[in-house]
Amino acid sequence: MKKNYKTIFIVFLIPIVFVSFLFIGGYRFTAMQAVKSSLNPDKVVNVFGEVKRDGGTVYLLEMQSGIKTAFTEKKGLLWSCESSTYFFDDIIKNDAVKTVGWISIKYKNNKQVTVFAVQNKDPDVRFIEAGTNSDRQRKPISLNETVIFSWDNALPWNDMNAIAFNKDNLQSYKYEYLKNVTTISTKDLRWYPINNEK
Repeated sequence: MKKNYKTIFIVFLIPIVFVSFLFIGGYRFTAMQAVKSSLNPDKVVNVFGEVKRDGGTVYLLEMQSGIKTAFTEKKGLLWSCESSTYFFDDIIKNDAVKTVGWISIKYKNNKQVTVFAVQNKDPDVRFIEAGTNSDRQRKPISLNETVIFSWDNALPWNDMNAIAFNKDNLQSYKYEYLKNVTTISTKDLRWYPINNEK
């Protein structure tokens, strides 16, 4: 009888230990549970965008610590969140046009996704264009609105050539680094007025 109890105990113990290791590793039953687990101790204040792809989901999030973009991937029956990006809210908070979400990633079976989100605070801006020449997108945008671009390719920021256009269809802002500077910081990758001195 003792051998039977030991066998039953081991049979139940192995899956419990296995599942415990998965949960410690950040795996969860839903994509959002995986995000919350990965970004702990931050608290998700608001999910303002979601882009679903086969086997993956991108979330645009307002966190207590700032704006973040997270990618979750389905692995078997569970989800994990191993990639996220952060935006320097304190620096861009007063910008007329600002990027509030971006992630570009390759994941299982050579799948790829890029998500790029832009928020507008300039009443004269009417359109945002972004993307490569072969897959360029143009989206209307209103005051205080956020538009979300997505591609099934992993695009670096400089291949998107993102530009904001005004009501006269003239270029108003460009997403780029400051020109004529000796050091480059990711904090300087912002939307700059095209006709202003940089």
